[in-house]
Amino acid sequence: MGEIFGFLRSAKAETNHKENINLDALSWPSSIRSNTSDGMEENKKCYGTMDIPNQKLLELESATDVTCVGLGNALVTDAKNDRLLLFDKYGNPSFIYRNKDISLPSSVTITNTGEVAMVSGLNKCVIVLSTDGDFIKCFRHAEFRKPRAIAMTKYGDYIITDVFSRKILVFNKKGKFKTFIGNSEQKLVCPRYIAVSENGDIIVSDAGAHSIIVYGAGGDLKCIMGGYGSSDGKLKYPCGVTTDKVGNILVADRGNNRVSLFNPDGIFLCHMLTSSNGLIQPEGIALSPNGTIFVTYGLQCDIRIAAFRVMCQKNT
Repeated sequence: MGEIFGFLRSAKAETNHKENINLDALSWPSSIRSNTSDGMEENKKCYGTMDIPNQKLLELESATDVTCVGLGNALVTDAKNDRLLLFDKYGNPSFIYRNKDISLPSSVTITNTGEVAMVSGLNKCVIVLSTDGDFIKCFRHAEFRKPRAIAMTKYGDYIITDVFSRKILVFNKKGKFKTFIGNSEQKLVCPRYIAVSENGDIIVSDAGAHSIIVYGAGGDLKCIMGGYGSSDGKLKYPCGVTTDKVGNILVADRGNNRVSLFNPDGIFLCHMLTSSNGLIQPEGIALSPNGTIFVTYGLQCDIRIAAFRVMCQKNT
């Protein structure tokens, strides 16, 4: 079974300051891991709701992406407010990343060396900050027409999707362009989010094609899953993707108001979360080392981040 143990709501106040936290106490992950079992049974579900009081430090207007920091902390892009918000394991905002270089941040990840890397949509670039929020570097590319999402490989390469150029670009740890993923025969319609599994597979959500594309570490096409629809295994405008430690793929199926689980070969396993769990248009998704699923979702007037603890239960 699963249990939802927290909601974070938007509030009506605004802040222009940075609130500090003891960042040294946080364990910055080099990769996303899960402690769920290898075979995830279809009868898992989530239940119960606990509201956390509105936070007066912030107003979430566009929570486009989320990534995990340590076991229970979540780093969220608040795109329309040009900032990143770090929430502690209790759901409290504990650090705000904001500077002149951050404009419409659409995606965020933690680098292998513990830095914060994000896509700055308006500036059409990737920005890398220290954990204290200090600027480290920025890089661009001619194919950055509308860069959308970012992920890291275990070798420290950055992988970026671009919606308008319909390409997936790879940069080395210094921000120098290396190559494109895929080839001219593999036409992407609207590549959105991206994740890298522990074995190096590159998972891309193509919202325009209502599908998930999986490439090998070398860029070779491995499988395509989804297709437009609402039945099991089908997708409508998929957004965020992430993986567990054995390569299972979690998809934020925005148009169907659910999170679906596929195995590494693209076979549908189950719906882990649905509208019955309160999901409305899920977008960003992340999986923490302790098996917590973070999801950003909601309509413009009510943007939320939910944390779900998923536990396996075998059929009896």
